[in-house]
Amino acid sequence: MKNILLLSLILLLLISCSDNRIEKGRYVVLEYEQNTMNWIFEEGVPTELSEKELNEIEKIIEPKISNLLSRRKYYRQYVPVINIDGDKQIWINFLCGNPENDRWKTKPMYVLDGGSCFFQIKVDLSNHLFYDFWINGIAEVQPLHNNAYNTAFTFGFN
Repeated sequence: MKNILLLSLILLLLISCSDNRIEKGRYVVLEYEQNTMNWIFEEGVPTELSEKELNEIEKIIEPKISNLLSRRKYYRQYVPVINIDGDKQIWINFLCGNPENDRWKTKPMYVLDGGSCFFQIKVDLSNHLFYDFWINGIAEVQPLHNNAYNTAFTFGFN
């Protein structure tokens, strides 16, 4: 009986650890606006994201960021577009902490500095690529060397 209970607990733990879903209320999908969001994508047609696509995005990004950051502590803003090649591209803005107001649910939050508390990535959902990974800088002087807080990477996922 003890073995069955222990096995059940282990199985439950494994299932909960493999969950790629993001907690409701911790993310928002914003509509792309060419006039005000052209710094995110130069061109694109607004589109939507399904729950299935959100989970697919998680499968693409989780292996890339899990060793750096705890994904569950971040709020997220998704801005999906269809680019001129017909590919679905998503900009994701990660915000740590608890937002002071609901503005984050309606407009992209642009934060200077803040280090790993704020970072952005882009995902090409059509081609399963993770690219333009950008961690905000830290507002402090680093004499005689350059700490690479701001870095851009392109990753493929098959």
